[in-house]
Order: sequence, then C-alpha cells, then structure tokens
Amino acid sequence: KLLPTRRTARLEPGASSLPAAEILIATPGGFKQVARRAPSLIGGTPPWLLLLDEAHELASDTTLHEALVALPAAQRVLLTATPPLQDMPALSQLAALAGVAVPARPGELRHFLDACARTSAWTARGIPLEHATVRCRLTRSEQLLYFSERQRVRYEATTTQGAQRLLRACTQFSADAAETLESSVQRELRRRKAELASAEAVLATNGAGQHKAELANASSGASSAAADEERAVRAAASVRYFELAMRAARGEEAGEEAPTCSICLEGLATEAASITVCGHTFHTRCIEAACPFEGYSIRERCPICRAELVPNDIEAASQFCEAEEEEE
Repeated sequence: KLLPTRRTARLEPGASSLPAAEILIATPGGFKQVARRAPSLIGGTPPWLLLLDEAHELASDTTLHEALVALPAAQRVLLTATPPLQDMPALSQLAALAGVAVPARPGELRHFLDACARTSAWTARGIPLEHATVRCRLTRSEQLLYFSERQRVRYEATTTQGAQRLLRACTQFSADAAETLESSVQRELRRRKAELASAEAVLATNGAGQHKAELANASSGASSAAADEERAVRAAASVRYFELAMRAARGEEAGEEAPTCSICLEGLATEAASITVCGHTFHTRCIEAACPFEGYSIRERCPICRAELVPNDIEAASQFCEAEEEEE
C-alpha cells in the first residue's frame, strides 16, 4: 500500500519563519491547534508540525488513523511509551502516521528503528544501544513521584502485581536500564549455553539415563544460582538509584536547580511541599487552596495536568524523607 507523500509548507516573502498554523496536537481525547490565527484545515494552510501524543492508541483507531495519515504536514513527531515493536502490522501503522513506509525485510525495518525511534530504555533485541538510546535526567518532581509509587506498593510487594509495580517504578527511567538490558541478554546466553552443554552430554552418554539426570540437575542448579545473583545485582542497583534520588530531593546534589511551586512561582522546600499522585509538587498551602475538597465535591483536579485527585492523592513530600531516614 502506498502512503501519501508529505507536503512542505511554502513561505511567502516577508513572512515569519513558520506558517500561520504552526502546531496541531492530536491526542486520543481530541485536537488542539496552536497558531497566531486558526485557518481552516480544509482548504487552508496545513500545520507546520503535527504532534501525535500516545501514537500507539491513535494508530489502533482505524478512522482516526486514516484521517491523520492523509493530513498534510511538513513535520511529524510521534510520542509513545509502548511502541508495538514485536508486531509488524501495528508497527507499519505507526510508521504510516510518521509519513514513512516500513518494508517487511528485517534489515530495512532495523534501519527505520535506528533512524526514527528514540527512547531512554530500549528493550528491543538486536538493536545497538548506542544508536537508539538517549540518556535523560529525572527532575525532582519525577524523583518524588517514584518515591510516592514505592511508598504505595512496598506493602504489596509480596503479591505478583505489587512486585511488578514496584519493579516498574524502580527501573523505568533509572540509570541502570542499559545494564539491565545487557544482563538479560547475558542471562539468555547462559541459558542457551547450558542447553547446548546438556544436549552434548546426552549425546556423549548415548542414552545413559543416570548420567543424563545428574547433568540436568547440575545445569538447573547453576541456572538457579545465576538467577539469584542477577536478582541481587538488580536489587542493589535499585537501592543505589533511590539513594541518589533522595539526595536530589533533599537538595544535596551540587549544582541542582532549586525547584519552584507552579502556583506561586516561589522557591519550593521539601519540608513545605506536597506531591500529587500525578507527580507534580506544590507548596502545601497552595495546593490546599487550589484543591480544598469541601462540600459535596470529593474530587478536584491537578492545577497542571488536570488529572482527577482525591484527598489521598496529595501527600507531604517530607514524609518520604522521614520514611527513608527511619529505614536507614
């Protein structure tokens, strides 16, 4: 299937660097146009930049997907946290939104991912990390958000769901994401070598059942020891990550930019700050004034992202520091 060609915006002499309709933002919830004036997209000036948020959800909607593919735009940017890298049809739909075609041959598919995809924790096998990894640094608000998530799920860590949530909070944007990927590759390599050694032993014994059982037990014991060692390394990396994040939250890192409250725009200290479940920090007095939770209203909205909040979704940031000191 041929994809529509991209059109470029033509600038008139004396005009500004961008056409009238600069940016069109498309999300699963609707559209937002950012422009000095808003001409009609039908028969009018096409957007200079088409920004697609949660692109994997937009690609799954057939009608919306076809409309966005046909929409002319000079530049397209796709944002997604869960790209369908293992599903070729879904990845082709995602590439169509970007205005490029993805052939079925593996070599050309890898070229598309290396050239167009950027992420902070790449999990696709066979793609060099140096070509697809962009290192990022957490802000204090993001660090406090992960501490909040850890505090919420640490009592549920004995269950499978709680353990998965805790692991996701610890490693999603942590600095050891590349090391975690490398360790998973090494673990797979050890497993394959163990299987190869076991198969060679079976051939050498020529059907000796006792020798085969002994080799199988030895192989499983070595795999179990390697798995235990791997879990210990990952646990130590998570502890180091949280220690660094806690020092940043307390302002102990040199050169760390002082955070500010998004409501009053004044300096934000940990002792007088509160954090929402959506990861935004404010002065406690400011967020209490913005979200009073009075009368019949049991829900308020975050002043920044407009996410729904209940009283338990706002907690003092100092609680995380106190909890960490008690654990130490």
